[in-house]
Amino acid sequence: MENLAEIDALVKLLDDPDEEIYQHVQQRLLEYGNEVIIYLETAWEQSLDTLLQERIENIVHTIQFNNVKEDLNLWYQSGAFDLLQGALVINRYQYPDLDEQVVINQIEEIKREIWVGLQYEMSSIEKIKLI
Repeated sequence: MENLAEIDALVKLLDDPDEEIYQHVQQRLLEYGNEVIIYLETAWEQSLDTLLQERIENIVHTIQFNNVKEDLNLWYQSGAFDLLQGALVINRYQYPDLDEQVVINQIEEIKREIWVGLQYEMSSIEKIKLI
């Protein structure tokens, strides 16, 4: 990252009691987006100041929420055909570190097990019980 010194300075200014300074610092950090989350999390872990921790949490949540909104908008504009992909995009807000491929693999395994167990001669009730 090219502006590491600036990010470090901005993170140090997060605990400034002046609301105007905080607003400016927050805006600059939001402009960096995902790049600053790791630095914010490190600062959060090292701090005992509840105001600083709260401000860091708010900035991280705002960045994650903005990313989810952008991804959801892209998913919608691409046709929104894959509902699982849409659910995974929404899921990123609450679980940003979730390995989506693991979830996709589990769903595919469930689909395969159902497909293998289905038989043409089964009644509707038997098919529902299988699922």
